[in-house]
Amino acid sequence: MATYKEVRGTKIREYTTNPDNPIEGDVWYNQTDNVSKYEIPNVVTSFRTITSLNTPRNSGAGDGTYTAGIVSFGLPSTAKTETWNGSAWTEVNDGNTARYQLDSSKSGSTTASIVFSGRAGTPRVTNAETWNGTCWAEVNDFNTARNSLGGAGTSTSALGFGGYSTAATGDTESWNGTCWTETNNLNTARYGIGGVGTDNEAAFGFGGYSTTYVNVSETWNGTSWTEVNNLNTARAFAGSAGIETAALAMGGGEPAVANTEVWDGTSFTEDADLSTARQEGMGVGSGSTNALLASSSVEEWNTSVAVGAWATGSSLNTARGDLAGSGTSTNSLAMGGSPYRALVELWNGSTWTETTDLGTTRQVLSAGGTYTSTLAFGGDAPPNTGKTESWNGSAWTEKADLNTARREAMGAAANNTAALCFGGKEPASSAKNELWNGTSWSETADLNEDKRAAGGVGTSTAALCFGGQPGKDSTEVWNGTSWTEVNNLNQERFGLAGSGSTTAALAFAGSPVPPLAFITNTEDWNGVSWFETTDVSVGRRYLAGSTNGSNTAALAFGGLTPSASASTEVWSGTSEVVKTISTD
Repeated sequence: MATYKEVRGTKIREYTTNPDNPIEGDVWYNQTDNVSKYEIPNVVTSFRTITSLNTPRNSGAGDGTYTAGIVSFGLPSTAKTETWNGSAWTEVNDGNTARYQLDSSKSGSTTASIVFSGRAGTPRVTNAETWNGTCWAEVNDFNTARNSLGGAGTSTSALGFGGYSTAATGDTESWNGTCWTETNNLNTARYGIGGVGTDNEAAFGFGGYSTTYVNVSETWNGTSWTEVNNLNTARAFAGSAGIETAALAMGGGEPAVANTEVWDGTSFTEDADLSTARQEGMGVGSGSTNALLASSSVEEWNTSVAVGAWATGSSLNTARGDLAGSGTSTNSLAMGGSPYRALVELWNGSTWTETTDLGTTRQVLSAGGTYTSTLAFGGDAPPNTGKTESWNGSAWTEKADLNTARREAMGAAANNTAALCFGGKEPASSAKNELWNGTSWSETADLNEDKRAAGGVGTSTAALCFGGQPGKDSTEVWNGTSWTEVNNLNQERFGLAGSGSTTAALAFAGSPVPPLAFITNTEDWNGVSWFETTDVSVGRRYLAGSTNGSNTAALAFGGLTPSASASTEVWSGTSEVVKTISTD
């Protein structure tokens, strides 16, 4: 076995405290604590919304793994089938009988699955179909037509149990690859039951509805059902994924809940909630660490999501709010601010240095670009101004004005020759959008709604606008031609800042409306939806951010708390935590 020195090229070092900047994988000895330590990424368990199905639906069947899954049939009554390759959904051949509230083998695959029973409108059907990776084929029917049943197993060894026929039932049927055989019933008859399992000799059913919602759980050993530890929350129509020893119960209920529970083979433990409460979602996954839940949107469950963190950096030389920012987490500009400043400071990754002032004193202005090629525009001078200035890394040059003078607008730019100015106050909130070509501004397609004091990131051809005043949580994406409304922020707010692009961004701080508080909330955009992550340390509004940064490396600086702040915080998207190896 190789020694630590042979692997890392050095002996284990001793420190009186933990080193300031350890490298992931390094081990050291802390003399004060008398322990050996190492550093690893900080990870959490969470749901994240990902790419939607081509045909949104619920009450269908899910099978396979979270990187190679299949979703089929569903409500509205359909036979549509889609496969998942870990990044995209693809429509494949439809099934033979459109239906919903059916179930599937659960431990099948994208090349071998079986679905059975369900409803085709009013009538319940007994039809069973197998998938071979290309098409569906009718096989021998289920014995008892029913809906909202549970399923487990594979395409050649499956189990169907519970459901509703003329009443809640505990009927169980076993599939051997050729035919269905009735076997021993569940102890508690019910429908809307969640089901998972390896094959027709190892299954697990949980929750459901009898005459009321139940939390009953039962395991199947190939011959009979045995009651085991219950769900913590009674519910029916939960999404299910996993196997009999490692499963997930996701959502369910009436009204729908977001609650998630993890089964470890012995008991259920409550864990991170769904982003959106839902019932009759279609679960896909072979265990309890990774899964999908599909319906009107698709959420991905992952127990090892790296979580970023904010760290305090060197303060601005001059505390101020209502300023603009551009650049990245290692090279940024802070421009203008209140009360009516022309001051510009340059961030080099560790400290701020004053540099050449703007030509026009102003606050609540907009900007975008890099630390050597930035465009600053609009703001309150006073009054509202359309003045535009271009930065070349050493000096500011006045350029053509905006067509509409305004303050509290949002900006996006790759550099000083291609920029976008959207929204703002003129004096009322505006949806106006203007495009900069390096020489002049031209009006182009408006935002879908009037807003000011929102967050803006991206470029002139691919921008993101989020939040804003009055009381906004909406998000819009610019594709170079038009704005499209997408999934909202989780927290309404204005006076926030951001960093990143249309596919990976951060939104942080600001104020909710009402009240005029100062929030620390940070949200991460994955190109589809926002999810909450680690908060900034200092709650504030009208701060600035490194708009051309990313969701893994960003900068937040300045703002109002309500007094002017000089605070600078640096975001690392893969925050590390120190772990102890020994106590001896």
